[in-house]
Amino acid sequence: MRTIRSSSFLYGSALLGISVVLVKILGAVFKIPLAGILHETGMGYFTSAYTIYTAVYALAVSGLCTATARVTADYAARGYRLSPVFRASMILFCIIGISGSVLAVLCANLLAGMMGSPDTFYSILAVAPAILFCCVMAAFRGYYEGLSDMKPTAVTQVIEAAVKVLCGLTGAFLVMQYAKTAFLAGEPVFGTVWKTWEALEQNMLPFASAAAMAGVSLSTAGGCIYLFLHRKKRMIPRGNKPIKTRSVCKILLRTAAPVAVAAGLMQLCAMIDTLTIQTQLMIAEQTPGNTLAEKFGAYLAPSEELHTFLYGALMSCMTLFHLIPAFTAVFSKSALSCITRAFSGGNREEKNRAIRNLFFMTSLVSMPAVFGLCFLAKPLLTLLYPSLPGMVESCAPVLPVLAVSSLCMAFFVASQTVMQAVGKQQVLLPVIAVGAVVKLVCNLWLVRLPHVHIMGAAVGTLACNFLMVWYGLLSVCRVTGGSYAFLREAKKPMICGFLCGICAFFAEKALTNASQNSIITFVSIACGAGVYGLSLLFLRVFRLPTVFFGRKHAEKSKNT
Repeated sequence: MRTIRSSSFLYGSALLGISVVLVKILGAVFKIPLAGILHETGMGYFTSAYTIYTAVYALAVSGLCTATARVTADYAARGYRLSPVFRASMILFCIIGISGSVLAVLCANLLAGMMGSPDTFYSILAVAPAILFCCVMAAFRGYYEGLSDMKPTAVTQVIEAAVKVLCGLTGAFLVMQYAKTAFLAGEPVFGTVWKTWEALEQNMLPFASAAAMAGVSLSTAGGCIYLFLHRKKRMIPRGNKPIKTRSVCKILLRTAAPVAVAAGLMQLCAMIDTLTIQTQLMIAEQTPGNTLAEKFGAYLAPSEELHTFLYGALMSCMTLFHLIPAFTAVFSKSALSCITRAFSGGNREEKNRAIRNLFFMTSLVSMPAVFGLCFLAKPLLTLLYPSLPGMVESCAPVLPVLAVSSLCMAFFVASQTVMQAVGKQQVLLPVIAVGAVVKLVCNLWLVRLPHVHIMGAAVGTLACNFLMVWYGLLSVCRVTGGSYAFLREAKKPMICGFLCGICAFFAEKALTNASQNSIITFVSIACGAGVYGLSLLFLRVFRLPTVFFGRKHAEKSKNT
C-alpha cells in the first residue's frame, strides 16, 4: 500500500496540474481565433517571433528557475538567510533579462532576415520586453518553488495565459478593425489610400501580428505584477547563518549553466526532426519501386507534396507525445525542493522517500495514458482529426511507438530532477548529447527507407529517449545508495495501466458499428478509466477511505 507523507508535494503537484490544464485550454482559445484573424501569412509572422519567446521561456524555466529553486531549498535546509538568495537571483536574472531584451531589439532586423521574413521585424520588437519579464518571473518562481510554495507558479501561469488571450486577441482584432474601418470610409491608412482591401490586409498583417505579440509581452508583465504583490504579503523565512550576495550569484551561475546546456541539447533533439525528416522523405519518394504515392496519394491536395504531408502528419501526432511529459513534469517541479532539503539536511530516509514519491506519481499518471495511446491509437486519432483521414492512416502505426517514447521521457524528466536536486545535474549532459546523435543517425538511416518513412523518426525518438532514461535511472540508483526501490513504485501502476488499455481496446472492438466513432471512443476511454481506478483499489495501491476522505495510510513496508 502506498503512502505519500509530504502534503506539500501533493498539494503543489495538484496546483500545477490544474494550472497546466487551464493553460492548455486557454492556449487553444488564443490560437484558434488568432488564426482566423491573421490567416496563414499573419500566423507565419507570429509563429516566427513566438519561436524566440518559447526558446527564452524554456531557458528561463528550465535553467534559471530550477537553479534558484535548488539553491533556495539547499540554503533553507542548512539554516542560511534566504533574503540574499532572492536578492542575488533577482539582480543576476534582471541583468540577463535586460541584456536579452536589448539584444532582441538591436538584432530584430537581422533575426527577421535570417528567418526569411523581413516583416517579422515588428513582432520581434513587440516580444522583446517579454525576455526581461520572463527572467524576473524565473527569480520569483524559483525562490518560491525552493520553499515548496507552488501557488505563485501555478497562478502566474494562468494569469499569463488569460492576459495573452485578452490582450493578444484584442490587439490583433483592433488593428485589423481600424484598417477595415478606414478603408471603408476611404481614409488613408498610415498615410496611404488603398484601392483594394486585399492589398491593405496583407500590409496590415505584420502590425496585427505585432499587436498579438504585444499581448504576449503584457501577459508576462501581468505575471510579474502578481509576483511582486504576492511577495509583499509573504514573510521571507529567516535563518541564522549569513551569506554574501556575491557568493550566491556564483553558485547560481554554476547551478544554472549545466541545466541550461541540458535544455539546449533537448531543443537540439527536437530540431533534428525539423532539419532531417523532410529531406529524407524526399529521398524515399525518389527511391525506385516505392509505394508511398500509392498509399497516401489519394489524401494529398492538388498542390501538396508528399514529404510535406507526411511531415505535417507526424508533427500533429507529436502533440500527443508531448502531453504525457507535460503533465508528469508538475510532479518533478514540486519534488525538487523536497529532495534538495532532505539531501542538504543529510536525511537519507526522507530523500529516498521523496524520490520514491516522485516516481510513483509519475507512474500513476503516465501509465494509463501510455497504454491508452497504444491500444486506442487509431480511434483517438480519428476522434481528434476526423477531417484528416490521411493523417490518421499514416500516424496510427506510429503513435504507439511515440507513446512508449513519451513514457521514457517522463521518467527521464523525473531522473533529471533528482540529479538536479542533489547537485549533480552535469552527470546527464553526455547521455543527452549521445541520445541526440543516436536520433540523428536513426533519422538519416531509417526515414529514407520507403517502407519505414516517418516510423523511422518515431523509432529514432524512442531510441534517444530510451538511452537517456536508462542512464538517468542508473544515476538515480547511485544517488539512492544502489537501491532500485524507487523503480518498484512503477510496478502496480504499470499493471493497472495495462488492464486499463486492454479493457479500452476490447470495449472499442465490441462497440464497433454500434454507434458513431466518437461516442464509441469516449465510451472505451471511460471503460478503461473505470478499470484503472478499480484495479488501483484491488491491488491496494490506495484504499477507498483515502480516495474519498483523504486519510493517511501506512506503508506496506519501510523498504517499498
